Amino acid sequence: MTRAVTGILRRYGRPATLYGDGTATAVRCLIQPLLYKNRVYLRHTMTELGELDEGHFLYIGPPETALCKDGYLVCGTRCFDILRGEPVYLGDAVSHWCAVLRPRPEEEES
Repeated sequence: MTRAVTGILRRYGRPATLYGDGTATAVRCLIQPLLYKNRVYLRHTMTELGELDEGHFLYIGPPETALCKDGYLVCGTRCFDILRGEPVYLGDAVSHWCAVLRPRPEEEES
């Protein structure tokens, strides 16, 4: 399964750079808006799949690249703070990393 996730990221993932602990690591990852099906907020957008929270994104990244607590991610022209990240295990091996991201305000990106 780890090989399958790595293949999906290689084929469909976007290039990005993870920053944290004084290092920069190039990765291929998936970044998608978070959808909530069971919450009601007037300032959010509803889609066929659920509610679109335009302020948070889901990150799925490679198993060999751990996320750090105070890190951030740059993908294309966007910069995201890592709010929470954790490895996803399949048996004893890390299959991939998942995280919740929040876009950085533009004034902080430089």
